[in-house]
This record gives sequence, C-alpha cells and structure tokens, in this order.
Amino acid sequence: MSDVRVAVPKSPKRIKITDSDALLEHAKVLQLRSQSHDLIDQEMRPAQQRVEEAKLKLREAEIAAEQVKLALDAIGLQEQRAVETFYAAVRKATPQVRELAERYGGNVSFTFDSNGRSVWVVALFEKSAPPAVRTVPKEKVSWSSGYDDQEDEDDEEGDDES
Repeated sequence: MSDVRVAVPKSPKRIKITDSDALLEHAKVLQLRSQSHDLIDQEMRPAQQRVEEAKLKLREAEIAAEQVKLALDAIGLQEQRAVETFYAAVRKATPQVRELAERYGGNVSFTFDSNGRSVWVVALFEKSAPPAVRTVPKEKVSWSSGYDDQEDEDDEEGDDES
C-alpha cells in the first residue's frame, strides 16, 4: 500500500514569551494602544460629531441663503413687471411720452423719479438722437450774435485792468 500525503491547514501555534525585555516592550505596546483608543473615544469621536454638526448647520445656512436669493429673484421679476406696466400706463395716458417713444425709438430711454408725492418720467436721449424742434413765438426769442458776447467779455476784462 502506498501512503498519500494530504495538505492540511495548520492551526496557529502559540509560543510563550518569557523574556523580560520583550514582555516590557509588549506592555508598552498595550499601554500605547489603550491611550490611542481612549483618545479616539474621548476626543476624536466628539470632534468628528462637532464637524458633522457644523457641516449640517452650514448646509442649513446655504439653503436659507438660497431661499433668500430665490425670494429676491421673485421680487425682482415682480418689480420688472410692475415697471413695464407703469410705463405702459404712462405711454397710454401721456401723449408726450408716447410721441417721444415713437419719434426717437431706440434713441430714447425713460426713467422715473418721485419724491413721495409726485412722479416724473425723465426721457434720456442718446447722442445719435436728432435734436428736438419746438415752435416758439418770435417775440420770445432773443437773437444775439456770438460777437456781441465776446465784446461784452472784452469790456469786462478791460474794466478790471483800470
């Protein structure tokens, strides 16, 4: 008969340590591990918990800020619609504004101002806008040449020297 060899896993083998220096070093290892675990339990876990709480509070604050931004956007849209409605009402009720808008098109823009009691619409013209023409009675127009103004200025300078 022939023998068959079968591989069998070995069980751990314990070797007793009796050397005092090795046992002393082992005691130091156990002490340091104990300190490490104590530090983890007493300091690290509470610190990590505070970090998680701070992250949660930060996220809550970010969500609150986002809600404020959304509310501001909504108010901005409402204000924009109100301004558009205001200008539509002004154009409808005020022929002068309507005429300026029709005449100058994109060369005029409007803004408004108020003091709490009165409201004014101000027309702002671009440089490319043609000059306004208005009819004024001849009696109200004073005609002077540019030369008359220069002579008056020269006389005033001469008076200062004497």
